[in-house]
Amino acid sequence: MCGICGKLVFDHEARVSPALIKSMADTISHRGPDDDGYFVSGPVGFGFRRLSIIDLSGGHQPLSNEDGSIHIIFNGEIYNYQELRQYLLGRGHIFRTQTDTETIVHLYEELGEACVEKLRGMLPSLFGTIAVNHFFLREIVSESSLSTIRKRRTR
Repeated sequence: MCGICGKLVFDHEARVSPALIKSMADTISHRGPDDDGYFVSGPVGFGFRRLSIIDLSGGHQPLSNEDGSIHIIFNGEIYNYQELRQYLLGRGHIFRTQTDTETIVHLYEELGEACVEKLRGMLPSLFGTIAVNHFFLREIVSESSLSTIRKRRTR
């Protein structure tokens, strides 16, 4: 199973350190020995360690849409991705990989947050939408849920 890590700072002026995200991902390298990837933009950063299962050579993450306005790191499996992919190709979307992950990106472009209603599978994921200068983070209750940790402030 792959590994996801990240940091969100609620101060929009703050910047997440790329070195911190890389260090976090290195800590979970045992979860994904095949590849790693990072996305850092202002107050948001996330990292990914990949265990290759689908599209062994083309599934590098984070993965984005055609114009780079939506990024995703995903650890799960979309059972109906091939059906959804055909629908999206018919709507003019262009795919660069054969992964189920890329299907989520294009479905999000097409349907927005309602895209989750069409997905069948194990679905914990992080979406980063940078076109509108904000980030959408979502946990989906599924067979494999996303864990979050909030550090408590000490006095």
